[in-house]
Amino acid sequence: MRWAIAAGLVLAMLGFGIGVYHAVGYLKGDSKAVHRPNEISAPSVPGTMYVVQAGAIYRFQHGSFTQITSESGWTQVSPAPNNQLVAVRRQANFSDLYLLSTSGKTVSQLTRDSNPSVDANHWAFYPRFSPDSRHFAFMATRDYRRNNYRGGRQYLVVDGRDYEIQGTLWLNGSVLRFDSARKLHGLVMGEDRISRLEVEMRPE
Repeated sequence: MRWAIAAGLVLAMLGFGIGVYHAVGYLKGDSKAVHRPNEISAPSVPGTMYVVQAGAIYRFQHGSFTQITSESGWTQVSPAPNNQLVAVRRQANFSDLYLLSTSGKTVSQLTRDSNPSVDANHWAFYPRFSPDSRHFAFMATRDYRRNNYRGGRQYLVVDGRDYEIQGTLWLNGSVLRFDSARKLHGLVMGEDRISRLEVEMRPE
């Protein structure tokens, strides 16, 4: 009698395992895979566009994507002077800004925010050049002019000048825009408020 019960339990477990295996296979087969941009095609549009996925930068041109960097923490790419790009490279405990060629090669490193002490690492985000390429702005967690760091503070850095942003515990998002009147407008989204910024460019 016990032998029959044991055999029945083994058969039930085997049947359950086979059922789960087939169910998982069915669900996986029905799910949509996430493809890299260069694995798909799209309608051709005028100009060139740069997008980021999984830490890599892709160039979209003539209806197809080309991966121009490795998957190594790249994000927030935008145009820069001399037919170049400016982008953020994010690491585990800090981020830096880089100038890149349109083929993805590093031209220069604009910030150096790593530190042997993890607590002293810094973050730089949202780099933007003005349309005339004369001005450069980005968000940061340190005062670059004084080269110091005060925990929980954020700064708008414009042409080397630092403006402390009040009341934002951490940067959840930012929009920086230069206008033709030589002003920089900013919208900074923090955990406790949204801050509006306006900075007059220094005369040449």
